[in-house]
Amino acid sequence: MDTNYQKHPGYFNMKAYGMVNALLQNEIPVKWAIKAGKTRTAAGSIDFTTTATRIFPDTLSMGNISFRSSAFIVDSAWVSSAWPVITSFGNNVYVYRMDADATVDIRYTLTHKPRILLLNSSGYDTIAVHMLTEAGFNPNSYRLQTPVGTSFNPGGNWSLLSESHWDSHDTSRINPILRYSIERGANVVMNCVALKTMENATKTMTTGGIDSMLTGWAAPTFPHHDMPAAQFQGTIATPNGECKFWKENPVVSFVRIHTKLCMAQPVHKLPRWPV
Repeated sequence: MDTNYQKHPGYFNMKAYGMVNALLQNEIPVKWAIKAGKTRTAAGSIDFTTTATRIFPDTLSMGNISFRSSAFIVDSAWVSSAWPVITSFGNNVYVYRMDADATVDIRYTLTHKPRILLLNSSGYDTIAVHMLTEAGFNPNSYRLQTPVGTSFNPGGNWSLLSESHWDSHDTSRINPILRYSIERGANVVMNCVALKTMENATKTMTTGGIDSMLTGWAAPTFPHHDMPAAQFQGTIATPNGECKFWKENPVVSFVRIHTKLCMAQPVHKLPRWPV
């Protein structure tokens, strides 16, 4: 999914993720290839190298190429089932065929159909709708909770719960979301100030909460390059929003079950912390 081989019509085509969603919705398993222990150097960022041919939306012999920033693979046993889904989805997503055997690290084999609930507690989840639309996700794969501010109903079947902005510290509304995630295995994605809201109300990741810091940062680094959230090529633009960078409160540490995916060194002489 790197920019070099998924760059159509001139920039990274986010609809590649929508194609993966379409395959999963049609019960076609997808393998997520991420090389264990990879780095961000030119050679270390390669997940695997193979001889390949581009087979969609056109045909082009690529020769020997190296894939970076992870890759999604459909096993040969599923190609006949996947092909109609690929051609129907379209959206100029580049699809390649491996023409030679290669040793590939598979971090995950994806089998579940994504079902996403946008919690929309403060009316900001239309931002997430725009992102999913840009990625080509079928609207049947997600639901925007309405009306704005509706409490979470744990009766549904969701694989991911997302909140774009939320500044209420009401634990009677927050705790059911965490409980659902733990008991039902759903992912929880808290964006912007919603992350600070949930963490300071529940202390899920830290021993004493977090705070935002909007200035004084140098470029962030990513100490765990083989984690899914770190699969991108180049640099990420400085984020926007009310809580774009954050750190632990003083005399606070992260609980041991969490992995620091991104670090940023402040310009001033302060400790390093995850963002």
